Amino acid sequence: MELDVPELSLVSTEGMTLRSEPLTLAVLDTIHRLPQPAAVALIDAFRAGRHRLRSAGTEEDLHRWAEVLPSMRARSRTRRAWDLSDARAENPGESFSRVLIHQLGYDPPDLQTKLTLHDGTIAYVDFMWDSAGIAGEFDGDQKYLKAASFGMTAQEAVLKEKKREDAIRRLGYRVIRWDWSSLQDPRRLDRILNEAGVPRRRCASLA
Repeated sequence: MELDVPELSLVSTEGMTLRSEPLTLAVLDTIHRLPQPAAVALIDAFRAGRHRLRSAGTEEDLHRWAEVLPSMRARSRTRRAWDLSDARAENPGESFSRVLIHQLGYDPPDLQTKLTLHDGTIAYVDFMWDSAGIAGEFDGDQKYLKAASFGMTAQEAVLKEKKREDAIRRLGYRVIRWDWSSLQDPRRLDRILNEAGVPRRRCASLA
């Protein structure tokens, strides 16, 4: 059956007018061409509505274009990326982290776990292994680089984050942190998770 691909539409951005295919078609045609962490980050953003249409994307949205995928391998890569995706990831660093955690053989964490601190305030933890009492945080640079937009200096943002982490520790959780450099070298992330005692289903070869 021949797929009825729609005509390109006109999209204006930054003073330019471009012809664009439907977002869902562009996403589907891109996923299988990317490394798995990047593919999952793309789907996470699509599912959460972090794009110009501002609407949450669904698996059904992508499935209607499935016939454009060029091979079974492309379909398989797309399926694996979708199965690992989660709209609760708030940024690419969290998405990349979750894929590496899976590839390294650790138990999947819960995401954006809500904690009530002793002073009654609420904190959300990026990654949580509650049975092991371990909270994980991806430390992106933006929270510090953009501190001024929240009326703080970078130093004040660092201090605020430290106080937040101390408050989470007082609830009895061990807090571990990593950043982009740990994602670029999975051995570093593996060491952080392993030394903290994050539950593990299997060991993965990093050779």
